[in-house]
Amino acid sequence: MNGSVEEQIHDYLGVHSTQIRLGLAFISILVVVLGVGGNLIVLVGSAIFKSLQMDPNSVLVLEQIALADLFGTVLLFIPKFATLITQKWIFGELFCKLSIFKVTLLQTEQLFIALLSLYKVVSIEKPLHVHITRPKMRITVMVIWAVIFLLGCLTLTKHQGSFLVWYFSCTANIGQAVGMGSLILQFAAMGITVTANLYILYIATTKGFTAKAARTTTLVCWVFVVSYIPSTVYLIIRNFVKPPKWFVSLRTFVIAVNLVANPIIYSFTNIKFRYFLKMVFSLKWESPLDFSRSWNKLNNGENSHPILTN
Repeated sequence: MNGSVEEQIHDYLGVHSTQIRLGLAFISILVVVLGVGGNLIVLVGSAIFKSLQMDPNSVLVLEQIALADLFGTVLLFIPKFATLITQKWIFGELFCKLSIFKVTLLQTEQLFIALLSLYKVVSIEKPLHVHITRPKMRITVMVIWAVIFLLGCLTLTKHQGSFLVWYFSCTANIGQAVGMGSLILQFAAMGITVTANLYILYIATTKGFTAKAARTTTLVCWVFVVSYIPSTVYLIIRNFVKPPKWFVSLRTFVIAVNLVANPIIYSFTNIKFRYFLKMVFSLKWESPLDFSRSWNKLNNGENSHPILTN
């Protein structure tokens, strides 16, 4: 990083830089604890203890969202916290380059949220004719990760002219194409998510489905939409005017809400996941089999549509 990090922070934050810096550092470490810890709990609870009560395809997509949130938190907020505290870049040049992937990881979540929204629309509209099998959904998930990895590599190409340059003849054009492609990707994912969830809301209010039927995934999607509004506005206005510094910082910390929100949402809307959290925080660990048995013993036995549950 060029220049003194301490001077850059002081110039950026102004006369009250110390107080603001410590405040931002506190927020950053809070995001790290909630984002890393919360999403790890989601991944362990879902993959090992089957604690998310939903159909397998929805669970698979939610696991990918948790994974993207976990990596996004690590790449975005751990360096931010350390830099704010030490006023130095302590992670070296390699991590600085890898941190470019934080942008594509956020785009990964956007794509998975859009996929989840579309899947819910199809499931609600034609619950008995959903032909998206588990293998098909896994292939879709792998394609999304592959696309995002490619975008990340091309983003590195934009910032590091020699990287992957043997594959492409015009690095400058690639950089422009990657920037435009990323922008289109974000707006498309946002548009799909908003449209699909407005339609779900319409179905819920006009065709007899209750909001409870898809409350977890719908709430996840709307939190995503709200948290990305500042970022979307920034992408639009930066081409016409220079956004104020406070707004540039605001968009990062509003995105942080989305990184930590999903485990909290699951704890309020998913009974089995809440039961898993109780086991975690009471430090009374059970084997997955014992957990399943104790849950079945407590379960009230009510049944509902497998796709629409939560």
